[in-house]
Amino acid sequence: MYSQKAFDILNSSINSAVFIDEKAKDFYSGTPVDNEIAEEKLSVDLYKTFKENGKNLVVHKFEVSNLDEPKTIDYLFKGKDLILLDWELAEVAGQVHSLSLLNTAVSSPNINFCCIYSS
Repeated sequence: MYSQKAFDILNSSINSAVFIDEKAKDFYSGTPVDNEIAEEKLSVDLYKTFKENGKNLVVHKFEVSNLDEPKTIDYLFKGKDLILLDWELAEVAGQVHSLSLLNTAVSSPNINFCCIYSS
């Protein structure tokens, strides 16, 4: 009963999310999903699941230069309820980039949930 109620609360609280990973599938590349790259497959699967549940998911293939682009950061975080963030963005010292984005996320008044993951 409790787990169903918790699921219902989360489900009603999350309408728009962003998935940020440097290995995410670039949906506009015109290339097929590379199932050898777990993050590509995950981003496609998440997108389908969110869509099937009437939720909006932005999949963003992270580049370090994004940190210096205020419009990109605004696009990623404005109006989002949930952030799904890779802990090791851009591999070497990637936690620094993730911490920078996490700082932006927790400073945003509309973001209710943030999920950090790592392979």
